[in-house]
Amino acid sequence: MKIEIADRLKAFSHSPGHSFIVPGTRFSIQAFPTALFFSQEEGKATGLHMNLKGPVNPFTIEQDLEAKVIRIYGEALQGYFRLSVKAEENKLMLFFEKTPPTGIVIGERVFFSGDFLEIANDILVFKEPFQERLFLGSSKKKESDQIRQRRDLREIFPLWYRLGATTPLAENKEHPSLFLESAIERKDKKTAQDLFLHTYLAHFTSGLVPRKEDLEKQGLSPVIEFSNELLFQGFTAIRSLFFQEKEGELHILPCLFPLFVCGRLIQLKSKSGCIFDIEWTKHRLRKMFIQVEKDQVLNLHFPVDVVCFRIKRSRKDKGKIVSAKEAIFPVKAGDLLSLDLFQK
Repeated sequence: MKIEIADRLKAFSHSPGHSFIVPGTRFSIQAFPTALFFSQEEGKATGLHMNLKGPVNPFTIEQDLEAKVIRIYGEALQGYFRLSVKAEENKLMLFFEKTPPTGIVIGERVFFSGDFLEIANDILVFKEPFQERLFLGSSKKKESDQIRQRRDLREIFPLWYRLGATTPLAENKEHPSLFLESAIERKDKKTAQDLFLHTYLAHFTSGLVPRKEDLEKQGLSPVIEFSNELLFQGFTAIRSLFFQEKEGELHILPCLFPLFVCGRLIQLKSKSGCIFDIEWTKHRLRKMFIQVEKDQVLNLHFPVDVVCFRIKRSRKDKGKIVSAKEAIFPVKAGDLLSLDLFQK
């Protein structure tokens, strides 16, 4: 009894100079066919220059949010190469997975297949397990430049959600508050949707690297003062559109944008000790599964158009129709609840 998402979180670009965040770190990488530049937030970049000869065709940089790795690969005149960048322990590492027969020269050193290079050490790395995944109905190829042109939050949100949740927060700093808190609290969906898109265009590159200013000079006024924790702020704001936890009350789809006709949010872990799988279609809840980790009383709040639903407490249970106004019931650790037949 679970809901699954087949769509994979792999964004990519064929554009030289494209930037991505290295998953699980605060570092970004800007990749060219013959050079790599590493920087932490908006600080000074460290560059590595390679002796590869072009044209490199095809050239690709890929951000795999599930494997927590950046891959850079292509066919140079010397031959095929594939590099990867990822965090190991508290180090940022560059791996030469495949090099041309003559190797790749960086500075005075020649690197061959299987070699590696330490880029930075003693860095912040997100190491906690994170299984939550968001899907909003779009399975288009995740080419960053095309996503930017389409400006579709159904494509942007799943990437922002995962990246924001797994980018470590700066040490010794309080978690930032939601920059969209007021509009979401009022359930002002149009204002919240417009502000999300404005923030994405003004304060992110096409590869979701945060920035303080609109460097593309699009005529967009800034909506934030600091970009350091923008990924995390966005994650918490996006999450609150689909799930909120207030004083023991659990709110399901409290601020669903009209744009999100269908979608799934799975493996969502609440503070109350439950794991939720949620699926909706045609703007209406379709089914939910709740895995209970500790004894408690669930107090569920559904969208206003839900009048009643069916609840099952086991696979063999035929279920019971419950009024949405009476969605308060005790559960025990180990319970797996199934909720469906949500009726207007």
